Amino acid sequence: MKKRPILIWLSIFLVAGGCFANRISRLQITETNSKECFAGDDKNKKYFLINAGNDTDVPGYGFGLVVVLPGETGGADLLDFVKELYKDSLDKKFIVAQLVAVRWDRKQRIIWPTETNKVEGQLFSTEEFIEAVIEDVRDKYKINNQRIFTLCWDCAGQAGYMASVRKDTPITGNLIVMSDFQIDWLGDIKNINGKAYYILHSVADDICPVEMPQLAYKLIADNGGIVNMETYKGGHGWQGNSLKTIKLGMRWLRKNHTSVKSIQSDPVKQAEPEEVEKVLQIVPLSGIGDIRFRMNKSKIISEFGQPQRVKDNKLFYLSHGLQLSLSPKDKSLMAIACGSTNEADKDMIRLCDCKTSKGIGMGSSREDVIKAYGKSGSEVPIQENVTMMFYDNIKAQFVVTDNKVTYMIFKKP
Repeated sequence: MKKRPILIWLSIFLVAGGCFANRISRLQITETNSKECFAGDDKNKKYFLINAGNDTDVPGYGFGLVVVLPGETGGADLLDFVKELYKDSLDKKFIVAQLVAVRWDRKQRIIWPTETNKVEGQLFSTEEFIEAVIEDVRDKYKINNQRIFTLCWDCAGQAGYMASVRKDTPITGNLIVMSDFQIDWLGDIKNINGKAYYILHSVADDICPVEMPQLAYKLIADNGGIVNMETYKGGHGWQGNSLKTIKLGMRWLRKNHTSVKSIQSDPVKQAEPEEVEKVLQIVPLSGIGDIRFRMNKSKIISEFGQPQRVKDNKLFYLSHGLQLSLSPKDKSLMAIACGSTNEADKDMIRLCDCKTSKGIGMGSSREDVIKAYGKSGSEVPIQENVTMMFYDNIKAQFVVTDNKVTYMIFKKP
């Protein structure tokens, strides 16, 4: 078996991999726009409308909508953080509406008062606030009613849970992060049936112990809800890979959201058919999507948008898990990589939803690769149950872990 300089190669091309949905180049841009709005012209119902400045590039069935209820103060001071979260973690086919918590009383301790957990002077609940904002955004944009999600963290979790089970709620998916939980937050148990929840929590959270979201998970699952729970390290707050996992959560909700096809009362709110999400295709010896090998850096950025990180001659589109390696001399594209060779970066393997022109992607077996591209020129064991397959004819390598592709790299011809 022919030996290869594996460690040197890995040091050059190691990535936290992944790919884009098709046409991300037209939607993935650096700047995010925000505008102060008031639902129904009510000065107490203040929110920020955040988008990528792509008002004229409306997806076929309308924009998705993410209603954000921030934790901490719940105030306007969190706008910059939410804009960064939108830029790095959310699909630009979505619009964000960031609600601003109302201070009804100077001594108010509850940031997001609800129908059952009220404060003095409260004129409306957070549940009503959420639905008013959704209606207000619908008046401004064409919204895909299959994709109206909430993102709530910390002290906003209670309002998120309670809004999700209101009768005739327009919400189809809920992403709850680092939140406490009480059984009565889900109201009548029968209302959980068919509701979708992605719960994200630290295993070391000493403010909201992990046993609380675990209870929520069990209650939802046992009563017909659609639920997934992921954990991260580092304690309460946005620690470790928690922000990166928001991308996974939104992808999960797009696939597992509540169906609203049964809405009959208002034709305007009828659910549109699901928009088919296309994956970006890698063609060996050619490129990825609209990007071609030897294309220069400026052209790549004009197509894909600004990367989240640049290091040496590598462009990292971290929210999509993609790395593009450039030539040190002329800054032209010399390699495309996705997936991961790092055991700690399993999230990036899950993020990678692209495939080659012959259907090979994350999770494909060694046999699938051979069926698509023939027997490899050589196979080199990296460690136990991990092998690298070399295909010099298409300038490609595949790392197979436990008989599943976990990393792919393609070099210029």
